This record gives sequence, C-alpha cells and structure tokens, in this order.
Amino acid sequence: MLGPSPEHPGGITKVVDSWREGGLGDLVSLREIHTSRLDDPWPRQAVHAVAALIALFWVLGRRQADVVHLHVSTGGSLLRKLAAAILARLFGVPYVAQIHSGQYEEWVAHNTIARTCSRLLFSNAAITAVVSERWVGLARRIGGKEVLVLPNALSLHEREVLAAAAAAVSTESTGPPVLLYYGRWSPVKGPDRIAAALTTAPPAGYEVRLFGNGDRIWLEDTFAALPPDNVVIGGWIPLSAKAAELATATALVVPSRFEGFGRVLIEARAAGAPVVASAVGGVVDVLNGYDRALLVPAGDDRALRSALERVVSGDWPPPAGRSGRVPDLPDRYWAERVVAKLAAELERVTGPAAAGAGGHASG
Repeated sequence: MLGPSPEHPGGITKVVDSWREGGLGDLVSLREIHTSRLDDPWPRQAVHAVAALIALFWVLGRRQADVVHLHVSTGGSLLRKLAAAILARLFGVPYVAQIHSGQYEEWVAHNTIARTCSRLLFSNAAITAVVSERWVGLARRIGGKEVLVLPNALSLHEREVLAAAAAAVSTESTGPPVLLYYGRWSPVKGPDRIAAALTTAPPAGYEVRLFGNGDRIWLEDTFAALPPDNVVIGGWIPLSAKAAELATATALVVPSRFEGFGRVLIEARAAGAPVVASAVGGVVDVLNGYDRALLVPAGDDRALRSALERVVSGDWPPPAGRSGRVPDLPDRYWAERVVAKLAAELERVTGPAAAGAGGHASG
C-alpha cells in the first residue's frame, strides 16, 4: 500500500488507520511503503519518493506482492503513484488506484498534464476506488473501468468512544451556542466563510471553536474581526477530545468549497451531533438520511450565513429530546464492513492467494 507516512494528520492516514483497526491485516498480508513525509522540503520529498520506488521495485522483483494499492491525491502524489503503477505493470502485478482529494475533479479539469497522467494511471488500474458515489462519474471520465466505492469509515473503537461521549451529555447545553470546526485551515476548507457569516452576530451570542492545522496566521487574521473571547483556536486533538467537542457543540460546521468525503461528518453522525455543511462533493452522500444535518447550497455564502444565524439565535437545531443525542451512523461507514468489501475485491482481482494468510499486498 503506497501513501503518506503515518505522521500525516490528513484523510489518507486516517483511512489506512481505520482499515487496520477494522481487521485488514487479518485478511491480507499488508506491507506499507511511504512515498512522502509531512513538511519535508522539495529536495527531501524527491529523495523519499525515489527511495519508496526502489523499495517497491525490490518487493515486486522478489514476487512478494500480489497487488499494489495506490492512494492518490493531487500534485506530486499523482506523479509518484503513476511511477509506482508503471513498475507494477512491468512486473505484471495488478494495482488499485484510490482517489482521495476533494479537489481532484477541479484539478484535472483545468490541468492538461494532470488529466493526461490520470488517464494513464486509472485506465490501467484493475480497480479505481473512490470514497463516495459522487466521484464515480469522475473515475470513469479519467479512464477508470472497474469503479469501487470505498467510503471512509470508523472502527468499532472509534464508534464506541464517540457514542460514549454523546451518552455522557444528558441534556443540550443552555449556554451560548458553540460552533465547532475541525479540519485544515485553508480557503479550500472554508473556515473564512464562518468568520464572514458571524460578522453581524451579537458579540455575546456564540463561541466558535476551530481545531486542525495549516496556516494559523491566515486563520487568526481571518477571525481578527470577531471578539477574541468568542474564538478558540487549537491544533489537532485526539479522538477522546474530539468526541467531547462533538458531544457538546451546538453544531459542527463544514463550510468546504471542495470536499471529497469529510471524515469528521461520520464522526459527527457517530456522536449524534448536529451538522451545518456545504452541499459539495461527498458531503451530500455522507449526510443523506441524517435528520440532524442542515445542508446549504455549494458556494452560497448568503445561505451559509442564514444557517449559522439560525444556530446562533437558537432556532436550530431542535432539542435532542430526553434521550439526548443518538448516534446515527449507517453500517456502510463501519470499518469492518469496508475492509471486508476491499478484501473481497482483492481476492476477485488476484485470486485467493492475496486474501489468504499467505498472500501479500504491497502499498
């Protein structure tokens, strides 16, 4: 399995972690090769990518892999995975190519090189995997033939932690509304849209809590117009702390301009937390059927402002009732179900060896 190193806090790392906790290692013999490291400068990124390709060449040459799984994002990730795919084909080993970035569709639409490289990669893939139904069309347009939906998922442990945090809060808070944001601090993810929507809110009427990582200076400048006592900024937080935040927040806000899936959305569902979100990418699929979600049209800042005004004024969400917040995560987002689905597809592509105890999956 080829992807970023474990210290990356982003979606691909979380996907692999959930697969591991969901029992993937019990179904396939798994080897991971890391093609990039967090915050490495360009020269070191290049050296690390070459080292990863050499490691893959060694594994393939010794016939220690039945299938290669490539986690693909934008930028250099595509080029690294294309090189790995070429190696796999040279050795006659099938590969799975999985799209992760919510910006992938926009990127290939406006970048001829990205579009060409994508077609080379995905047209020869045994399986093209996507994280939501919304990306099936994209996968086919860039050459994917066998398209498999593998949504982000939560392990049993993660679901239990989130549900326990929700159960520990017996009633909805009577204090000022709390708006929670969890994700990357960048314009793509849209936290600036929250700041813009709150410029006319009463100073004592809310608290906004922002956790994640990215351009902190940009984020602080973005929220500088709001009363400082109303804004809390913190880094990535562990699952237990995130569960507590979701259990007590009035609403999770996901104002993304682009979004492939939005893992925090399934965490919110597992905690029964209300969600205000932009209807972009896979967000619509993830929140389908969730009665504590308020979707606003993609790119409509006025609609987002109106939705947040409803939260701040106490008009939404409706009270949770005497039973408190109830987890509502469909089993399609359970890691053990996703892992079983992936293992079955690997067996179909490679034969029983890859899914048995003696088989190997490289990536």
